[in-house]
Amino acid sequence: LEEGITFPSKLKKHAFKINFLESSENVILSSDKPQKHYYNYFIGNNPQKWTSYVKTYDIVNYNSIYENIDINIYTDENFLLKYDFILKPNAKVKDIKLEYEGVDNLKLNKGNLIINTSVQKIIELKPYAYQIDENGNKIKINCEFIIQNENIIKFKIGKYDKSQELI
Repeated sequence: LEEGITFPSKLKKHAFKINFLESSENVILSSDKPQKHYYNYFIGNNPQKWTSYVKTYDIVNYNSIYENIDINIYTDENFLLKYDFILKPNAKVKDIKLEYEGVDNLKLNKGNLIINTSVQKIIELKPYAYQIDENGNKIKINCEFIIQNENIIKFKIGKYDKSQELI
């Protein structure tokens, strides 16, 4: 430790959970892009609960989280948590329901989702949806958050080709 650096005696923290309401019980987990490092977990005094050499990945995939819908969770170049829902042909956007458990409240501001906690507010930027055309170009599709029942988020999607994948 460098001299002159002080650390607070108490850190404020707040945890919350996002539940995928009415999601499938048959989710298939997979991962992509393994990282070179790993983690060791030595929790408590019981060595049977310890785990070593736990691999890490850049992307975690929840395949079939909803019927014909997958989600990929990853971090961007700024280490911000991101997620993409991949809707296969004929998937129903209305099936996606995210319950924010343990937050003070949710609000919308200019299309962004404001998640208020006891420590600070977290901003999820307005969702961006697109399809890929036959030339490989992204076609932007209008998409926005909808707050339902104070702590449940759904998505409203503009017109798109339901016979093609939507991200």
